[in-house]
Amino acid sequence: IRYFIPNGGQQVWIDEIIRPGGFIIFNGGGNGQGKSYGLVAVLAAFCWPSIASATFNSLVFQQWKYPKRARLVSTPKELEEIGSIQTAIQELFPKNRYEPLRKGKSFPSQFKTDTGWVIDLMSYEQDKGEMAGPSIGLLLWNEPMPEDLWREGIARMRKGGYVLGAMTSLSEYPWVAGGILGKPNSHELRVVYT
Repeated sequence: IRYFIPNGGQQVWIDEIIRPGGFIIFNGGGNGQGKSYGLVAVLAAFCWPSIASATFNSLVFQQWKYPKRARLVSTPKELEEIGSIQTAIQELFPKNRYEPLRKGKSFPSQFKTDTGWVIDLMSYEQDKGEMAGPSIGLLLWNEPMPEDLWREGIARMRKGGYVLGAMTSLSEYPWVAGGILGKPNSHELRVVYT
């Protein structure tokens, strides 16, 4: 994360995260634009603000005031050991500063950092009951999500924080188009298309 330089689309989305007042901030766009990679970069910047690149030199990243519990939810394919999420974690997380745990999964599904963060990786195929549990401060969605998981995930944000997402295709869960992306941008909900 020390050497991360965002592309133009990633920078537009990061600027919206930095702008005060946001709560739900989504990045929509075509394939191959680095949305998933950018999502993991933002996660790494929250976890290790002291070593993150100058892109993340703002109070949002430097003075985290919410629970240091993150949940990144994605498609099963993206969570596989050779999927885009795991690959980005290996590239962006600082070596020897986190512990990957499988927790009964076929891939690392939980990460504990030396800065006090606990990060859970969850799949869209998991039951919504598995989303229940602790308050989280950072909820990250990679690709459109099932509505029941969305509702359960939002319920975990009871102590505040950020809900961030990166998605391309809306064919599998079309409710996202009207339920999130189709709503007008507001102070708390922001959608950028890169």
